[in-house]
Formats: sequence, C-alpha cells, structure tokens
Amino acid sequence: MVQKIEKAAIILFFSVMTAAMILQVVNRNILHINIGWLEELSRYCMVWIVMLASGSALRKGEHISMEVVTAKVSGKVKMVLEILVQLVILVFVLTLLIASFRLVGIQIRTGQISPGLRVHMALPYLSLPVAFAGMAIGQIIDLAKRIPALSISKGEG
Repeated sequence: MVQKIEKAAIILFFSVMTAAMILQVVNRNILHINIGWLEELSRYCMVWIVMLASGSALRKGEHISMEVVTAKVSGKVKMVLEILVQLVILVFVLTLLIASFRLVGIQIRTGQISPGLRVHMALPYLSLPVAFAGMAIGQIIDLAKRIPALSISKGEG
C-alpha cells in the first residue's frame, strides 16, 4: 500500500514537473513571457521525486554498494554482514530523519516563503522527513524479516 502511494506521488510530481517545464519553454520561447514560479515548481517537484525514489531504491537494493566483502563470503556470515549493513543504514537514516525534522521546524519557525510560488518553505523541506521516515520503515520491515531467518538458519546448521 505504501509503495503504491509512493509510486503515485512520484508519477504526480513527475507529471506536474514535466507540464511546468513544457509551459515554461512555451512561455519563454514562443510567447516571450518569463513565469518564474514555473521553474521553482519544477525544482520542488524534482526534490520530492528524488527523495521518494531514493526510498524506493533503498528498499529494492538499487543504491550503489560496496560488495567486496560480502561477495567473498556466503551462508550465515553473509547474512550477518548484510544485517549489520542494514543496521548501519538504519542508524544513518534515523539520524537524518531527526535532523530533517529540525530543519523543517526551523522553516516553520522562521516562516520563510519561497520567492516564486509564495508557499511556505516547509513544504519542499518536508520531502526530507517523509523520505527518511519511509526509508527507516523499509529498513525496519526488512530487518524484521531477515533476523528471524538468520535464527532459523542457525538452528539448521
């Protein structure tokens, strides 16, 4: 369910970004009108796309990774190393989540408004905690599946 919402949001942001960029090109080159907020809208959509897609890529294991050690081991040792890597990623993502909440809080307190769209800057910054929360939840779910599998395999051999 969460993945469907995430995918729908990415599609929505991508569609809005594409439409805004096309409109901006038409306005600038054909109508000779510069509408600055279209560029800003595109930029904020891109930020949301990148952040949401990063969570999806992390869940699917599509981020670049160093497999020098795990490629040389197998079985339980490999499973333990993969769990340790996931724990490190989880701690890192939780640290970023806390920092991103602070950043959004600063934006809310200062009341900064974007120059083009005239929206509260907390909206684009909100992409950070949303994405990091999604990443953390994904890591926790995956760890909840992997750790019992490790104890089952220990009992077998």
